[in-house]
Amino acid sequence: MKTATIQLPPDTSSSEAARRFVRSRLDEWAYAGVHDDVIIATAELVSNAVRHVGSPVRVRLRLDGGCLRLEVGDDSSTEPTLRAPDVNGGFGLTLVDSVCQRWGVDQVPDDGKIIWCDCGNGAPVR
Repeated sequence: MKTATIQLPPDTSSSEAARRFVRSRLDEWAYAGVHDDVIIATAELVSNAVRHVGSPVRVRLRLDGGCLRLEVGDDSSTEPTLRAPDVNGGFGLTLVDSVCQRWGVDQVPDDGKIIWCDCGNGAPVR
């Protein structure tokens, strides 16, 4: 299993920094899956954390066989909800839901939450 982690500040530049980090890890690992899907999920989850929580954002990738798990953590225990997009937003999780095989939220006691999504082929990473 391969893993990579980065912590980013709660500002608007973090989404682009997270995309660069993920893209470089996928290239380094010669990941054969669809890079664009992982990049889209990364951008949306990091942007949501910065916009709605305002705490440092932790991004972790785990590659196990053909399955890639993206995890984005923040300091809030409030779980995001998938809602229909409208003029006020709601596109982030809808995009994640459409480009990833599955996604969910794990609460981290006294440390917020992790939103994860499985983006590759194969069994889920555990």
